[in-house]
Amino acid sequence: MHSFYLFWGISAVVLLVLAALVGYRARFESLDKPTIWGILIDVRERFSLNRFQLVMWTLLILSTFLGLLVYNLGSDPGIALSIPGELLGLLGISIGSTTVAGAVKDYKDTTRPEKIAGGKNYIKRTKVAAWARAKSVSLTPQSPSFSQVFMEEEGSQGNNRTVSISKFQNFVFTLALGIIYVVLTVKAKGYPDLDEKVLWLIGISYSGYVGGKLPNKD
Repeated sequence: MHSFYLFWGISAVVLLVLAALVGYRARFESLDKPTIWGILIDVRERFSLNRFQLVMWTLLILSTFLGLLVYNLGSDPGIALSIPGELLGLLGISIGSTTVAGAVKDYKDTTRPEKIAGGKNYIKRTKVAAWARAKSVSLTPQSPSFSQVFMEEEGSQGNNRTVSISKFQNFVFTLALGIIYVVLTVKAKGYPDLDEKVLWLIGISYSGYVGGKLPNKD
């Protein structure tokens, strides 16, 4: 009899391949050729921590759902629909923080692109190159690098000059929770039992990260 782990693993691989194919279809001016990591690159043509978090949690939770669905297809597929509220809350927090962070990025890209690493891409896309020439701003975007998920992207310390402590903390915290999720899922052979306090920790961490994006940095 096939185990849950087999169907969970197959689902995870299929979703990873799908994410890679979707990312490969994206096109970026700063890259000469497509990349399978395109799903993690934002409109500033930088690797995005928000995108990493959302993609990671989507893959983990959705692969668990699909694994349970296929595993219980012949007996009780409704088990897969019994998604714990903590997991829904976790995904909601991730989606909400991504939405808010994206809105803040878009606003700053339109109001002060000269202060944003990658914000100059907005200038080029909206065809106001004359503005850039008047300001002596280069329109050549930097190539995306995964290290950008840790770097400041605004103000005098932006453009990959300084590591953002809040980004580093958020990344490590997210990665650790992802590992915990996998361990608990293996132990439970299904949806992991996450304590409600974990959601509070995630919410506080994500709120601090998003809140740090609001002030203008010069």
